[in-house]
Amino acid sequence: MQRRHQQSSDPLEAAFKQLLAESSVGLPNAPSARAIATFWRTKLLYGEGKNPAPRIKRIPLSTQDPIAIVDVAIHLVCPHHLTVALGVAHLAFLPSRFTTSLGSLSRLIQICTARRLLQEDATRLIIDSLVERLGPRAAIALIDARHPCHHLRHPRSMLSLIRTRADHGEPTHLKRLESLLPPWQPNRH
Repeated sequence: MQRRHQQSSDPLEAAFKQLLAESSVGLPNAPSARAIATFWRTKLLYGEGKNPAPRIKRIPLSTQDPIAIVDVAIHLVCPHHLTVALGVAHLAFLPSRFTTSLGSLSRLIQICTARRLLQEDATRLIIDSLVERLGPRAAIALIDARHPCHHLRHPRSMLSLIRTRADHGEPTHLKRLESLLPPWQPNRH
């Protein structure tokens, strides 16, 4: 009796199955299409379809001092080429009525970046979500990332680092926050 191969009902798994078949790379012990699809869905696209704002824990304000978290490792999936950009995010804000935990800030950054979107859109999503949930007086988000799709198409820029910024608030408050964030140093990471 012959066994029939069942078609996957998961479109992502089916796409990886076809890609692996077409590439004809026969690696021993290579992960299955299902394992690759699961990795993409649970790791690379972890934040896809999730609204980040409600996931930010709100804590009544106990300080007027600015809060910053820097060098949070991130990845983004380029929506044009499906390559993975790697980098770091930095976030500083000046609380108004609420603050949050450092864990919430890290999760916010992860949910906003672990998805298929442009780097500048991820940076803006971080700020918009923070403003929606906590209403800070000011906030700045920076993302520094290296994009393989850019490097491969433009070999002279192999070491280039892309920085995007999004902010919210009055210029005087933003100036105060800028001192908490790393200066622009393209070869730092």
